[in-house]
Amino acid sequence: MQTYLLNSKNKLVRDNQQPASWRLLYLLNYYRLSLSLLLVSLYLGGLLFKPLGSHHPELFIITSAFYFVAAVIIHTLLYQHRPGLQLQIYFNICIDISFVTTLMYASGGVTSGLGSLMVISIVCSSILLSGRAAFLPAALASIAILLEHGLMQMVNDKADNAFLQSGILGITFFATSLLAIILSRRIQESEALAQSCGIDLANMAQLTEYVIQRMQTGVIVVDEDLTVRLINESARQMLEIPNIDKAANLSHLSPELLSRLDKWKHDP
Repeated sequence: MQTYLLNSKNKLVRDNQQPASWRLLYLLNYYRLSLSLLLVSLYLGGLLFKPLGSHHPELFIITSAFYFVAAVIIHTLLYQHRPGLQLQIYFNICIDISFVTTLMYASGGVTSGLGSLMVISIVCSSILLSGRAAFLPAALASIAILLEHGLMQMVNDKADNAFLQSGILGITFFATSLLAIILSRRIQESEALAQSCGIDLANMAQLTEYVIQRMQTGVIVVDEDLTVRLINESARQMLEIPNIDKAANLSHLSPELLSRLDKWKHDP
């Protein structure tokens, strides 16, 4: 979803900032940093529990370390907003899929349960992408899972035949991706409706103020603190007040009106 703004020449230009999308990528990278740092800490502290790194411990720690380095680099790229948002999304999902798949291979494959770590990345990427591209993260993750399990079968004849589990995990990826897309569209529709209602309310407020300003009857609107929020031209002329401060109080403008207002409050 692209957003546009009016420039100084009243022409539509693309808004490349898209703060909400960048914030989501930041949150995803914080998850990536935390995950990789946790895995490295568990390995160095000798606290790894099975099946983490059970088949290839060296590959597991090397992958975890490089995953942390990649997360640091991604954080720098996100801070600079370079490259653009779309390339950042694709780069992020490729990093997550490749590293998590390698960690799975080092831990015994799909039966290790590490494939579920891709779900958060897939959901975030599906929310950020639009159209058919929103299913691309789920498709890439499913292919990576199947290739990893196929390689596991070729290298180790005694490896568990878990193609069914791989397929179920791939279906789970697509299901979560679809759910994320539906929720994202609902949120976008709600935001668009809220923005439209806000514009309508603002227009109604402007119209109401315009009508009040053109009334022959003097009108002064005050809040609970008796601060003047609105005063029309007729009231200015009646009170002989050419200009007033924004924070003017009714007690300074007209003590008589204040007295009558107090009487009305006590006896409407």
